[in-house]
Amino acid sequence: MIMFAESMYQVPLGKVKRALEHYAKPVKPAGVPIVRTDGGTIKHRRQTMLRIIEREFAVIESSRHPEDHGSLVIVFRPRHPC
Repeated sequence: MIMFAESMYQVPLGKVKRALEHYAKPVKPAGVPIVRTDGGTIKHRRQTMLRIIEREFAVIESSRHPEDHGSLVIVFRPRHPC
């Protein structure tokens, strides 16, 4: 498992896919990358980043946590081996 939280906001949107593919490479076959987004961040950037993940990766689970200011946790894996 690799957990990304606020660090993903430092990645330019045009490099999100490449960055996540890079960090997914050493994950064991049963492992998964996880991204947690803060509900209080800029919505446009968060939505764009999530659309990239949904379009480019196989989403296993996604859940919102209203008690945590609307944060979102998304679990995914590469569609194709990296």
